[in-house]
Amino acid sequence: MALHDDFTRSTVTVPKATLLAAIKANRTKHAESYAAAMIAYRKAYTDEVHAHFITATQGGKIERALECAEPEEHLDEYDLVIEMLEMSTSDTVTISSPQFKNFVKDEWNWTSSFLSNTMSYSSRK
Repeated sequence: MALHDDFTRSTVTVPKATLLAAIKANRTKHAESYAAAMIAYRKAYTDEVHAHFITATQGGKIERALECAEPEEHLDEYDLVIEMLEMSTSDTVTISSPQFKNFVKDEWNWTSSFLSNTMSYSSRK
């Protein structure tokens, strides 16, 4: 493991199988959260459209915009890393601190918005 004063430049060499297992587990968790949020989103979306329809047909103000935001899905990012690892011929892989944060700790630059968006639907069950 190479540590630097600037921790973002630090690296660690890990067994490829361990890293692959971690990213696959994180992908599964992400897919499950997204699927659950989509079920709730579809209900919220149809409820909102129905309410707008009723209001419009009863002579009320026509709302053109819907408030519910579609849940985020980032499976392509997991799939890219998984595919790269599966194609690697090495038994170990050296990753940076930011990559470790993404691949192992499942903390991405979009994690905060994904969680707040997903949680907004999981609370509507």
